[in-house]
Amino acid sequence: MFFERPEAGERALLVHCHFTRPQRDALDSSVDEFIELVRAAGVSPVYLESTRRDDATPRYLIGAGKVEEMAELVAAHDIDVVLFNHS
Repeated sequence: MFFERPEAGERALLVHCHFTRPQRDALDSSVDEFIELVRAAGVSPVYLESTRRDDATPRYLIGAGKVEEMAELVAAHDIDVVLFNHS
């Protein structure tokens, strides 16, 4: 199985989904690690969206309304890739 890797400099919308109630320090370090991993892959984080849900949805992981909001962000900020992280 092969994955396409984004070219360096691609603009990314980062989405961090909270499915549990972690300690504040754990949450901050999880988001910080996510951002650093994205940068290490040569992608430029443009916007970070955090969302809290009780459970993941089968279709989108997040709610349909949040998907619509993100579609608007992608268009408004000329974003090339959307990357998800969850805890």
